[in-house]
Amino acid sequence: MMKQLFIKPFRRLAMLTFGILSASSLFAQGVLKGTVSDSQGAGIPGSSVTVLGTKLGAATGGDGSYSFNVPNGTYEVRFSSVGYNSISKAVVVA
Repeated sequence: MMKQLFIKPFRRLAMLTFGILSASSLFAQGVLKGTVSDSQGAGIPGSSVTVLGTKLGAATGGDGSYSFNVPNGTYEVRFSSVGYNSISKAVVVA
């Protein structure tokens, strides 16, 4: 029987990257971060966090936490780890 992953709430942080020299365009970036944990709340190290339809993603650290930059937008994020059922969640980064 496969174990279930639990995802703590996502935190979003908006950042702006300024254009070079006098360029007036701004590119909005956000940070996707959180923790992948088991049903007892223990972090799951080495879990895969993938933004579907992109090349963005990260592996969780020793405590199950992850953090990476993503452009602002709405995404489907998949969480997976060996021995656990994968789950996907819709996420809005603004």
